[in-house]
Amino acid sequence: MRTTIAKITEMKRRGERIAMLTCYDYPTAVWEDEAGVDIVFVGDSVGTNVLGYESEKEVTLDDMVHHLKAVRRGVRQAYLLVDLPYLTYETPEEALRNARALISHGADGVKLEGFRPDIVRNLVRDGIQVCAHLGLNPQIHEKKGLRAKTAVAATRLISESEALEDAGAWLMVYELIPEEVAREATRRLSIPTIGIGAGRHTD
Repeated sequence: MRTTIAKITEMKRRGERIAMLTCYDYPTAVWEDEAGVDIVFVGDSVGTNVLGYESEKEVTLDDMVHHLKAVRRGVRQAYLLVDLPYLTYETPEEALRNARALISHGADGVKLEGFRPDIVRNLVRDGIQVCAHLGLNPQIHEKKGLRAKTAVAATRLISESEALEDAGAWLMVYELIPEEVAREATRRLSIPTIGIGAGRHTD
């Protein structure tokens, strides 16, 4: 039985841990799926980890489609999430066109970086499942490092998280934020949270 948003959201409600792993190829997809990973994620980190690019900003939509199709062949049960790459969701119309392309190649949902409630709302209105991503955003931030370090920045991140949930995002990724901030955000949101270097308290 395929993993759905409803199942993953119920896992949060019950306090069950959610497993999400990045994947770029068919054999890894098979292993992750058979191991019971809940969300398999085709990330734009494929650019720096596999393709030899200097930055995630070099990754194209064609790159994402190529790796998405390979991963789709290996995933039978897990929810399959994929990144919208850099500069592919600058307007609602562009975001919708490119998200539809990724969905047509087998993604269950798309992820985008930054505080873009207008884009999220437009995609959700079209029936596309959206994961938001706050904290460190590799497509946006040149300098890699901890985010939301001050009280003001932490308050802003939590406020933006709630706005993205209100816009229709069903999942939130937090990257490189203090675990105390991740804990408070996770407590406030009804949608599940996934941490990348965000401590012990995400879902």
